[in-house]
Amino acid sequence: MNVWLRILILFPILFIFSALFYGAVFLIFPELYSASRTEYELLMSTNFSILFLTQIALLLGTISSILFVSKIINKESPLFLKSMMNIKGLLVGIFLGIFLILLTVTLMSFFNPLKIRYQGFDIRSFFYLVIFFIVAISEEMLSRGYIFYNLFSSINKLFAILSSSLIFALMHVFNSSLNTVGFINLILAGILFTLLYLSKMNLSIPIGIHFSWNFFLGPVLGFSVSGFVTNSVFKTEYASGKVFSFQGFGLEGSFFLTLIIIPFIIYFFYKNRQKILIKNCKSDNISF
Repeated sequence: MNVWLRILILFPILFIFSALFYGAVFLIFPELYSASRTEYELLMSTNFSILFLTQIALLLGTISSILFVSKIINKESPLFLKSMMNIKGLLVGIFLGIFLILLTVTLMSFFNPLKIRYQGFDIRSFFYLVIFFIVAISEEMLSRGYIFYNLFSSINKLFAILSSSLIFALMHVFNSSLNTVGFINLILAGILFTLLYLSKMNLSIPIGIHFSWNFFLGPVLGFSVSGFVTNSVFKTEYASGKVFSFQGFGLEGSFFLTLIIIPFIIYFFYKNRQKILIKNCKSDNISF
């Protein structure tokens, strides 16, 4: 089957499976049926039970659709799943995510001093820990796992990286707070996450960086996470009281992140140039 057809067919099946699991959540919380978009987003940010169950529904929908398409339609096992929970890979990814945030915040402070004030520890931070880990698994399984895995093994390697990263960014276009810089940064993040995956053929690395970026950005430092607002241990603000230009979408919508992420892309592209330009992808060759 043509690789683009494999990817195209995944999305309606993902929609069907996700709808089935989401339907169970709507049965538990019938108020979601009549909620407007604004009300729905408010329920998602304030009702932890709804937030948790919807993310579980998305995870189950993603896993089910990938397994269904891989085994029933493509007649093959999704080998990239083997590397999802590699502890070393997760730790490396988590470290890189925190490092990226620190570099970006440091760069921001050179142009306009920042004030980071302690707001108090909230037990809900542990809840966000679980939520953002689920989000990272779901999105990386779909983007770096199924989509990139199929493209990289079938078409021009560089085009596979770019097109899968574009698809990753397009998955966020329904976010009402998304800005132009944010969309560009999502593409760049997709490229970086893909290059990190290629570095060791280890899906746990992009899962780790995706998780730590979201968690430390929102529940720890108090930025929005792709437009999603959380309770946070600290609150990061300009010392002058000026509002962030990227306030709605979060640090992902900042040009400072663009400046930080590009050198990382160049470095990991150079590191993986032989795999991109010469070798084929073999996702079952997991090492660290």
